[in-house]
Amino acid sequence: MFGVEAALLVSFGFLLFALFSGYPVGLSLGGVGVVGLVCIAGLMNLGVLDPQLMPSLDIAFKRSLSVVPDRLANGLFGGGTATIFLAIPLFILMGTMLERSGVAVRLFDAGERLLCWIMPQFAGRTVLVLMLVAVMFAATSGVVGASVSALAAIAYPSLRKQGASPQLASGLVIAAGSLGQIIPPSVVLVILTVAINELYAPLHPGQVVEVFDMFRAALIPGLLLAVLYLAWGIIRWPAADVEQQCHPGDHHQHPPSRRDLAVFVSPVLLIAAILGAVLTGFATLTDAAVFGVLGALALGIVFGDLSLQMIFDALLRTSKMWANIALILIGALIFTISLKAYGGDLYLQELSRTVDRPIALLALVLLLFFVLGFFLEFVELTVLLIPIFGPVLFASSLDPVWIGLLIGLAVQTSFLTPPMGISLFYFQAASRELNASIQPSSLEIVRGIFPFVTIQLGVIVAAFAVFVVVSLP
Repeated sequence: MFGVEAALLVSFGFLLFALFSGYPVGLSLGGVGVVGLVCIAGLMNLGVLDPQLMPSLDIAFKRSLSVVPDRLANGLFGGGTATIFLAIPLFILMGTMLERSGVAVRLFDAGERLLCWIMPQFAGRTVLVLMLVAVMFAATSGVVGASVSALAAIAYPSLRKQGASPQLASGLVIAAGSLGQIIPPSVVLVILTVAINELYAPLHPGQVVEVFDMFRAALIPGLLLAVLYLAWGIIRWPAADVEQQCHPGDHHQHPPSRRDLAVFVSPVLLIAAILGAVLTGFATLTDAAVFGVLGALALGIVFGDLSLQMIFDALLRTSKMWANIALILIGALIFTISLKAYGGDLYLQELSRTVDRPIALLALVLLLFFVLGFFLEFVELTVLLIPIFGPVLFASSLDPVWIGLLIGLAVQTSFLTPPMGISLFYFQAASRELNASIQPSSLEIVRGIFPFVTIQLGVIVAAFAVFVVVSLP
């Protein structure tokens, strides 16, 4: 007769099978939670599992499934958490409208013309434009898939035209597009903050992790990564006649038009206003997101080709993306509750307590996020791993903001790492729409991303070392 270990193997075995079957993740999580309970109950009736794990299947189901509508009412659709969740689709909509209206394309073109006039002798100016646009796009959409796909269509052809190798161009685009994972206002950081507060607030009454604190902590590492990516791109940029790299018409000899200046400066002012309002506490996250949507709408009307059809397409795309996130959150909630029905969560938490030091446990959790990030999206990882290891981590004296920041960096690295890095697949799918003469091969993409993975790992090690030093007292 087996105990809780065998029951956990059953649950996670079903989960792995469902995830790798290609079935939608949200439905897989919820379905595995219910089917797993039924199978575990059947194994107990057959005498394979200890009947004491779940004395009454009816009570387990009632307790488990009744929690779901209560948590949805108090979490997703009501209370303080709902105001944070409302900001997620609004930020997605802001980035989608800038992309669909053509503002993102015009922003990149205007940036190239401006820098071609300001610094015609600077060979790596296209890389600088890419990083500036990537940071702006990361601060508007906060969704890695959208950023990588957009930059692949906008920036990759220009980089190749200016003489960059397929490896360098693809690596720059993938790394720059993935900055949306960590640069605020990131959807990832918002979801992570909510998941942390679910466990941190009950353990520390009167204390809560503010999303503004998470944004402040992530801003410096995010910008540092952009600077390091830029430095590597400039170092590896091919030697060429920089005068010929400017656009035809000798733009470097004539000042850019006022429209170019307006196209480039307006998104910067919009992002600065949003982040400034959020980080200073002048506006709530949802208020800032509403302002961002209105700003994106105005930019699309003035500088883009925004139409009612484009607005409808942006709303439809945003609805699909948010519905997918919400479905994953609901499915993961059902799965974690099914673990509680037979004490699986308590067993895993006790197992994690066997690690001598909280910092060592955090290192183990970061490794799990990094490895599992090859196969799962960040939302699934957050709602699966945080409830398991969070009670032990947050019961210690470790700073939850630092924990969240390190987790975000670890998952961002996994998005870049071959062979299963999700950002690589986003880029490869988008590059199929490009001219066949400049499409990179899979080997060129893999070779191009390795230097940026090394940079990312170096930043994580440095951040973890700083965290250990700060936590020593």
